[in-house]
Amino acid sequence: MAHLQPTVLIIQATNFQGAAWEAALASQQVAVIRESPDVDILLILRQLQSAGIGLPDLLLLDMGIPGLNPYAFCRLCRDTYPDLAIILTNNSQRQISDAERRWAVFQGAQAVVPGFQQETLLTDLMSGVERVLQFLENKALDQQALIPVLLDLSKMREGGESAAPQRRSRQRVETRIQAPPAANPKVQVADKTIARTPKPTDAPAAAAPPTPVRRYRGTIY
Repeated sequence: MAHLQPTVLIIQATNFQGAAWEAALASQQVAVIRESPDVDILLILRQLQSAGIGLPDLLLLDMGIPGLNPYAFCRLCRDTYPDLAIILTNNSQRQISDAERRWAVFQGAQAVVPGFQQETLLTDLMSGVERVLQFLENKALDQQALIPVLLDLSKMREGGESAAPQRRSRQRVETRIQAPPAANPKVQVADKTIARTPKPTDAPAAAAPPTPVRRYRGTIY
């Protein structure tokens, strides 16, 4: 399905890396769908297709997501979604070795790029975003548009949010709802009836919050 803008699905292990990619790509007029690292990626792809949105042009996937084998996922997508391009991000390294890059491509990824570091944030942003734009065959990098993004991300790092995990986009909370106690329950003690005042802990548990609805350009998926 053709997009008015190239679309990138971003899934990163930390809030800072996800926010950095999201803001930087959005500044370059790239449509962004950002999901939390605990989602079922294949389910998200199926939901996008079912909603008529179609597959994104590119998936930016963090190799450090707990429980994820990035190479196995690339092989699976190569067989299941051959039109989905994947760029892996390795946020634990400042530079990617040639051997790691070749192995990732062999497994089905388009490339491996390092994460953003505070000390070299501007150059990292320019390098990473330019690499994505080259792959998308989009317009040239707009460096001026990255300046506000850089300032916002610097404030985020100073606020200690660099390693904070992303908020789960689909938080499923199962809460058991107990029937409320009687207004004035009675307890039998030594053949005598003693009235007991209900305690605050006797109140029923709160209901689970509704599952957030995902929207992309007004379309629910």
